[in-house]
Amino acid sequence: MPVRQKRRPSGSRRARATGSKARGREAPLDERAPKSHGRVSAKTLKVRAAQQASRSSPAWFLGIREVDSARLTQLVADGLSFEAAAQLADNLDIPASELTSDYVHIPKQTLSRRRATGKFTTDESDRLVRYARILKHATDMMEGDQAAANRWLKTPQTLLEQCTPMEYARTESGAAEVQQLIGRIEAGVYS
Repeated sequence: MPVRQKRRPSGSRRARATGSKARGREAPLDERAPKSHGRVSAKTLKVRAAQQASRSSPAWFLGIREVDSARLTQLVADGLSFEAAAQLADNLDIPASELTSDYVHIPKQTLSRRRATGKFTTDESDRLVRYARILKHATDMMEGDQAAANRWLKTPQTLLEQCTPMEYARTESGAAEVQQLIGRIEAGVYS
């Protein structure tokens, strides 16, 4: 006995998606939607572009929004705020004390003085930006997945002499090597 296929009612999802008014079926869902639905205003597009541009800067990981590279350079010269280090530590998913002592090399007594003044020196600020830059490049490499970028930064890498990228980036030349490795990974060159 042949198996009979069930006939789909005209109101089914498939009938709506493939049907037409000429055959007496309902119009597809997208034809019934109001014309303004799904449109994005120029203002919204401008805001999204600004957000994307700000995330493309290492400053975003320091909690500094809507800043260009010239302004970031000036902020570093003036000394970044203490809150910038706390924001970077949050973005790196490590304690602020670990960031400042282990990676930025600020002794505890000096750190308490910086906390009192609320600012870092130019050199200390530059080291904070170095880690923000590394995090930005790692996040870009992971296609925007910051959690994956953080895991990668804390995982020993063969091409970095079994050091983690965070450890290797303690010096400017080490940070350059980490950025070069990220570039090679993005290009598909692993050796």
